[in-house]
Amino acid sequence: MFFTFILLVTAYYFYDKNQKKIELKRHSSKRLVVDVPTFNIEDIISVKSKKDIKIVRDLLVKFIWHRDELPLDVSRIQKIEVEDVEGQSDEWYEVEMPYQVNSIIRFYKGVNSECLNILHNGHTTQNGGWEPLTEFMIAMKGQGCDLVYMNMPLHADNNRPEVLIKGFGIIELRDHKHLQMIESQDFTFIRYFLEPVLQVVNFFDDYKNYKSINLIGHSGGWTTVLYAALDERIKKSVSHAGSLPLFIRSVKPYKPLADAEQVYMPLLKIANYLDLYVLGTSHGRSQLNIYNEYDNCCFAGSESNKVYEPEIKNIVSQWGGEFEVYISKGHKSHAPSSESLSYIHKYFEK
Repeated sequence: MFFTFILLVTAYYFYDKNQKKIELKRHSSKRLVVDVPTFNIEDIISVKSKKDIKIVRDLLVKFIWHRDELPLDVSRIQKIEVEDVEGQSDEWYEVEMPYQVNSIIRFYKGVNSECLNILHNGHTTQNGGWEPLTEFMIAMKGQGCDLVYMNMPLHADNNRPEVLIKGFGIIELRDHKHLQMIESQDFTFIRYFLEPVLQVVNFFDDYKNYKSINLIGHSGGWTTVLYAALDERIKKSVSHAGSLPLFIRSVKPYKPLADAEQVYMPLLKIANYLDLYVLGTSHGRSQLNIYNEYDNCCFAGSESNKVYEPEIKNIVSQWGGEFEVYISKGHKSHAPSSESLSYIHKYFEK
C-alpha cells in the first residue's frame, strides 16, 4: 500500500512538473496576453500641470546632481585619438566619471549641421557593441543630422574598471548592480547613465549651436526617457523597447524587474515612469515609445501596453506636447523592425 502511494506521489510530481513546463511554454508563446490591472491610471500621475513640471523636475535634478539646476559644464568630456576602422566614426570622445568609469562617444558628421541625433544603445558585449544596431544607425544617418552614438556604462567600448570601494574592497565594475556599491549621500549611481548624455548635449550644443537635438534609445538606452524628462533641449525623444510603467511590467509574461537602474525606487518615488513620459513632452516637445509585439528579450508589446497612452496624451496637450505608443506588429526580435525604422523616420520629418 505504502509502495503504491509512493508511486502515485512520484507520478503526480513528474506529471505536475511537466504540466507546469507545458503551461509555461504555452504561456511564453502568448506574449500578447498581458493582464493589466484595472484602476484609474490618472491617480498615479503626479505631473499634471506646468507648475508640476517645474516642481518635479527640480526635485529630480536636486536628487541626482545635488544642484538647483541642470549642470551646463563640459569638464568631463574630451576628444580622444582612436585607431579607427575606416568609416566607423569621424571623431571620438570620452566622458570620464567618478571611480574611473568612462563612456566612449562616437561622432558622425551629417550633411545637415543644424541638427543632432543622439543614439543610445543598451546591453551589449565588450569590443564594439554597435553591430546589432547597424540598420538603426544607417537610418539615423539617413536623417542627415550629425549623429552621436553611445552605449550604457560598463558595456561595449566603455571600460569595466577594478576599483577600491570602502567597505567592499577591490571590485570589478562589470554589472550595474556593482555601481550601487558606490552610492553615498553625495552621489547616486544613476549619474553614470545620465552624465554622458549631459556632457554630449552641453559640449555639442555649445560648439555647434544646433536648432534641434533628438535622443533615441534602444533597450537599455532607457536613459532616453529619464534624460528627456530633465532637459528641454531634447526636442524629440524615441524609446525603443526601453521602458514600461511598473504596473504593466510587474505582471506575466514579463520578466522580473531585474535592471537596477530601471527600478531605482528613490528616483521613481519622485517621478514614476508615467511622470517621466509627461515631463519628456514639456514645452511643446514630443516623445514616442516603441515596442516589438513578440520581442524575444523584454518589453514585448501589445495593445494592452497602450493602456496609459490616452491619459498621457490628454495631460500633455495642455502645453502642446505630443506622446505616442507604437507597436511593431508581428516582430519577434529585440532589434528595431524595418516598420519601426520607417515610422521613426516619419516621426522626425513631422
